[in-house]
Amino acid sequence: MDQTPIGREGTMQFDRKLTTDELESIIELAKENTSAGIVKFYDIALGDQELTYGSVESIKPTEFAIPKDQWGEIAQAFGSQPTNGINGANAMLTWMNVGPSGR
Repeated sequence: MDQTPIGREGTMQFDRKLTTDELESIIELAKENTSAGIVKFYDIALGDQELTYGSVESIKPTEFAIPKDQWGEIAQAFGSQPTNGINGANAMLTWMNVGPSGR
């Protein structure tokens, strides 16, 4: 697998509103599986550059941004994961730590 680094230091890799279909697909995965929801977001974001999550060496979350309302919807989906509440909180914290910025 080619581990291609992306972009130049300090440049935005993704800064746009997600389409309705993109947002819904991330939300559906986020409700059930933290890793899958995060990978789906980055596959969508990197897809604009014809890359995938698995094809890059590293990702700097601060180089990715979506509108705050979409960020919040996704965070709520992570927080609503079933099981014992703590998993939902942990999933939401993971999104906050490794997900994109809200703008």
